Amino acid sequence: MQRNTVYPLLDWLRTDIKTGGLYRISNSYYRFRQAAYVKDDPLMESWLRIPVTKGSKQILYNTVNCRGACVPDFYFCHKDISDQTFLHPIPIPKRLFVPRTESWGQCLYFHTRECRLRFGLPVSTGWFDNKVYLHDANGCVVGLLALNEAPEPTTVFGLECELIAISKGASWHSAEEKGVTRGTPIELVHNQLLIRGCYEYYNVLWIVWENRIAYRNGVGRVWKPIWESQNLVEVDVTLG
Repeated sequence: MQRNTVYPLLDWLRTDIKTGGLYRISNSYYRFRQAAYVKDDPLMESWLRIPVTKGSKQILYNTVNCRGACVPDFYFCHKDISDQTFLHPIPIPKRLFVPRTESWGQCLYFHTRECRLRFGLPVSTGWFDNKVYLHDANGCVVGLLALNEAPEPTTVFGLECELIAISKGASWHSAEEKGVTRGTPIELVHNQLLIRGCYEYYNVLWIVWENRIAYRNGVGRVWKPIWESQNLVEVDVTLG
């Protein structure tokens, strides 16, 4: 069984166009998602946590469109909606929401760290054609990047790219699992699973600046020990 977990790293802010004020974006999804893996995590009123069994795993797969490789340890039922199955114990409103009148700006704001790595050769995954390996200064594979557009290999290979961290993550596999997490450098995954049974990484964006606004040109992962060993620079980002 494969499991992927993402850990928040940043405080994301947005702008109210009317007042010009900055407001933090709630990351409550992470808290609700963790409840599916933490047995003693307190639940909101009316929620019931149910352990996943071999039989219920197939039910989850069929009823909530849960990929079999990512079925959690628990699923949930709510006493007021007893005929529904939930992956996460999300808040259930008592009444209809009143439409909000805020008008938000198009940019996001946050503080993070950046570093420079280099583009490697394309990754042959068979399901996307826009991925390339990331190399460190010594030419070693340290991660990979999914680009917005599929590049010509000769146009990006060896070029430096600016990467910013947006979250941390980890992937686990059971001892009998022979495959690897989709989208991770195969060499690193196999090596880390053999040693520790876990592949830890930073989720990163490749950004390009224009008029002091950063635009995402790609998204990927960098092996955690490598990222933390780089010359990381603190940076305030306005993401367009």
